[in-house]
Amino acid sequence: MKRLILVALVVLAVFSLTFAEQVLRVGAAEWMYKKFPIEEAAKKFEAAHPGVKVKLLKVTEFDQSMLMAMKAGRTNYDLLMPYSGGSMVKFIKLDTIVPLDDVFNNPKYKVDGRLLQKSDFLHGFLKSGIYDGKVYALPVFGEVQVLGYRKDYLEEAGVQPPKTWAELEMAARLLTMDKDGDGKTDIYGYSTCWSRITLLYTFFSAVKARGGRLLDEEGNLSFRDPVTIDTLKWFVKMRNEYKAAQPDVHEVYNNSRDAFKAGKVALFHNWHSWCLESGLVFGPEKLDIVTLPNTNKTGTMIYMGGVIVPKAGNVELAKQFIVEMIESKWFQQWSYLNYGKMPVTRQNLEGLEGKYWDELISAVDNGEDLPAYEDLLKMSDTAEKYLRLAWTGQMDPGEACERIYKEISRMRK
Repeated sequence: MKRLILVALVVLAVFSLTFAEQVLRVGAAEWMYKKFPIEEAAKKFEAAHPGVKVKLLKVTEFDQSMLMAMKAGRTNYDLLMPYSGGSMVKFIKLDTIVPLDDVFNNPKYKVDGRLLQKSDFLHGFLKSGIYDGKVYALPVFGEVQVLGYRKDYLEEAGVQPPKTWAELEMAARLLTMDKDGDGKTDIYGYSTCWSRITLLYTFFSAVKARGGRLLDEEGNLSFRDPVTIDTLKWFVKMRNEYKAAQPDVHEVYNNSRDAFKAGKVALFHNWHSWCLESGLVFGPEKLDIVTLPNTNKTGTMIYMGGVIVPKAGNVELAKQFIVEMIESKWFQQWSYLNYGKMPVTRQNLEGLEGKYWDELISAVDNGEDLPAYEDLLKMSDTAEKYLRLAWTGQMDPGEACERIYKEISRMRK
């Protein structure tokens, strides 16, 4: 009798293990739950995979303790986003995340019923997730530096959309207005984000548009390059001499976007999604977007928000979720239509309105992301400190660039 009971218990245990519910733990930054349909994706994935439960986790900070736990073989997440470039390097060097090259052209992982190919992705975005020849972060969304503008302001002032950097400067000066006649500027002709890491993206998109380069021959940011120094002088002149640029030293990313939304800026140089999102506030019919002058040829600065997979997690289930849900057309187009986040594959751009797609895709495919520093935020904070001093007239632009170069060229990449 005891033997029969023991056999029954063994059979029950095997049965339980065979049909046990699998759990997929999705970790995403809190803001992503608003701007991407992650909850709906979880429901769709559960429906397509009986026996799988998706647990959604809001990750407020990607900190060192999480990294150390992963190094010890433990993780609370099966996938994490958004990551790209420098933000994933520390995980790679500690051997805590897996390369994702095997999801391409693999019948195990299908997106919208077909095999996923590397050639599906816009080249610039996929390149941002590659380290040492391997894909460690699959693109979730893309950002590209563009020029958004208020069509009604330009029409009222008789100003044409700028096609060259000289035209952009002149347009900004003509569009800066004191509409109330009280001696205070009501509308600034030009604005960009002068805050933390976004500052480097906007700054170097201007450098590239003006014929400069992101990196020098030694792989360092080109702060000793004459075009880079001249570009910083241009920003300083626009703010302090012409008074045509919004003068705020932004403490948070949203300040410049909020000013554009509120109608206080005519020409807004920043992320494509920020321009589209602003248009939803003041009226899409009043918004137009163009690539920054010449960047369809030179490329611009881009950012790719990607997803990484911890080695200690449920790797196979994570890969399936990424390909089937995150890379799907409905998921990416939902985010674009609601918040302007640019789809990362050519298939997912199909059917979206936009007269500038060809130029924008060219700017992305020729685009560059910031180099992969081990401590990307420390690097950007160092650069920001001196760029702000120059921007506000407290330091000579040439000296500021030299200080930045000396300090960040010693940092590890």
